[in-house]
Amino acid sequence: MEEKSSTVEFQSLGDTSSWRFTWTIDNFSKLNVKKLYSDIFSAGGYKWRILIFPKGNIVDHLSMYLDVADSETLSSGWSRYAQFSLSVVNQVHSRHTVKRDTQHMFNARESDCGFASFIPLTELNSSASGFILKDTCIVVAEVRLNRLEESEADLYTIVKVARDEDLTKQIGKDTYFDHVDHDKVHSFIVKNEEPFYQFKEKVAKEFGIPKHCQRFWRWAAFENHLYRFFKPLTSLEERQTVGELGEFSSTEICAELKLFLEVELDSDMQPVAPPEKTDDDTILFFKHYDPLKEELRRYVGRLFANKHEEPVEILTKLNKMAGFTRNDKIELFEERRFEVEPYILSDEPSWLSFAFGVSPLVNGGVIWFQKVRAEISGQCRYPDIPSFFQFVRGLKRQESTFGEIGSSSFAALDMLFSDINYVLKGYSASLQPSQLTDNEIAAAWETFEKCLAMKLVSVIKLGRALEFKNSLSNLLTANAFPDDMVDEMTKFLANFDRSCELYMSAEQELRDAKEMQNSVSRLKTVLKELSFEFTPIRNRAKEVDQEVAELEGQLAERKEEKTKLRTSLEDLAGRASTSRQALINAEQEMKLFMHRKEQAEETVGDIERSWESLKKEYYF
Repeated sequence: MEEKSSTVEFQSLGDTSSWRFTWTIDNFSKLNVKKLYSDIFSAGGYKWRILIFPKGNIVDHLSMYLDVADSETLSSGWSRYAQFSLSVVNQVHSRHTVKRDTQHMFNARESDCGFASFIPLTELNSSASGFILKDTCIVVAEVRLNRLEESEADLYTIVKVARDEDLTKQIGKDTYFDHVDHDKVHSFIVKNEEPFYQFKEKVAKEFGIPKHCQRFWRWAAFENHLYRFFKPLTSLEERQTVGELGEFSSTEICAELKLFLEVELDSDMQPVAPPEKTDDDTILFFKHYDPLKEELRRYVGRLFANKHEEPVEILTKLNKMAGFTRNDKIELFEERRFEVEPYILSDEPSWLSFAFGVSPLVNGGVIWFQKVRAEISGQCRYPDIPSFFQFVRGLKRQESTFGEIGSSSFAALDMLFSDINYVLKGYSASLQPSQLTDNEIAAAWETFEKCLAMKLVSVIKLGRALEFKNSLSNLLTANAFPDDMVDEMTKFLANFDRSCELYMSAEQELRDAKEMQNSVSRLKTVLKELSFEFTPIRNRAKEVDQEVAELEGQLAERKEEKTKLRTSLEDLAGRASTSRQALINAEQEMKLFMHRKEQAEETVGDIERSWESLKKEYYF
């Protein structure tokens, strides 16, 4: 049975290709349906809806998907590519919101995509977790569409870049075999003519990894549907265009290029240039199996192995990567074959030869390992990796046939209920009598007590958490604790991973709060200093304002005086010019008068001389 419930809130994220949808689901605990759809919403002209399985899709987790709402009415051959994330909001501490990202090419064959195991139901429904408040669960979908029309699809290549973070996130959760599901890693839509070295600049911007610290490995298919990162791109290939490197896929509307980005980190966790690789070096990826917990625990990392060295030469490195002690003995298995549909392992993994150079390993080879515990076969249903592979193969068969009982064999259901009955009868490995040696128990006590003597933050940051968990698990297995402590220790062990996560998150919040307090304190100090400086500066500013006003008044007076003076000067200049011309004219007239003066003086002289001469003649 399927239903629609509650409401969807639509929000554009600021650009024309991104949208966010918030689905508030009321009365969550009262839901009595297998699957539940949200109302239909539109993004980029397409119709979408969110699909959840409140009780899990054949798993004990909330299952959640993004679904093309009108897939049954679309024309044949339709497809659309979208990057999206799904979240369950933590309504108490937003930092603890669970968010998972992926991308998918939706088409008629695969019209929905998401996560079968999104969040454990026990955690989701816990009243202390904060995911359900007042019986309301809030789900968010963020959708980013890259509009690739089929008419222009041949102009682009979808580049899917897997990283160590993707292997860590997926292995043991979303995938058991091979490295990674490339449909759930970061993708780029790149024009075919773009040079690959230019594409590396986009990777640097997106992931913060400088170009010279990037080394890309190509993903290739081998026989029996085996996929591996088989060779690094050469400098010559990096000078090619993305289109020349891409390959056409029948499931995509355009070419795609699947890559693994190798990034090496120094002691300060900063990217550095990758080491040189010779033809004798093989890159290997390692997965850890814990027979006591009957689970593939995690992806522990990768190493380069030289074809001339034996496995024992890298065991020390591997023990360190896994958090084991230096003297722990481990067994190695190579994962060689598996089938994509229906994800069934075709045969058991083979035991590695004595030297890596003898075993037909290829680049990207996957090595499973576990501690040597030959004596625990009586207390574990799956004491080694081959038997665990058989178990996982059965689970995959169950997932692929469950719901199709009418047309399939009942063998899968028989295996499922046989496994359930086995657990119900109390034959869980964690409850069986201990077969640990005294030395192993003593070592477990030593590790346990050393870790307890440390601060929890040191245990986590120094990578001792797994070591502590293993020691506590061994002590519980060995019945080393008093009866009144067993339940408490068992509960603590079960919650340890989540507690560490919450602790580190809380530590970060405390650091953030402390930093905020320090920032506020620094700001207060600065404000006090500024307030002390304010009064004299303000007073001086007033004085300067007054001085400026006075100077401006004086300036106005001077300007007025200057205008008057300029007028007087202009008047004087005019008068001087007139006087000058009058002087010139007078000087010219004066020359005439001087000439006439000389003549007059000469005449007067002549007459006076005549007069004087007359006088002399008369008197004498």
